[in-house]
Amino acid sequence: MKDVLLTTVDNPYNPHTDYYNWFIWDTAHHYNTLQKISSESYDDDSMSDEEHDEMYDLIMNEIINNDDLGIYSLIEPDDDVPIDRQRFEENMKNFIESSK
Repeated sequence: MKDVLLTTVDNPYNPHTDYYNWFIWDTAHHYNTLQKISSESYDDDSMSDEEHDEMYDLIMNEIINNDDLGIYSLIEPDDDVPIDRQRFEENMKNFIESSK
């Protein structure tokens, strides 16, 4: 299993290497990524670590698969940030134009 976390493509911080600033930026921009993950998860004390990791992976993938704006992405410890600002801006522009 890869060491990946969920982030937004425009967040300039990598949660693996600068969690504090990543979290502050994420909440200041009202993404609330951790709350989004938490709202989809369930905690069962009888779950093994592997089961918990599988659940987390499924939740992250579900968020990405249902992300029509292309805001969310998975990030590894050594990935550059922001992941793809241009893709984010294009998706937002297309969304705004389609909403008119």
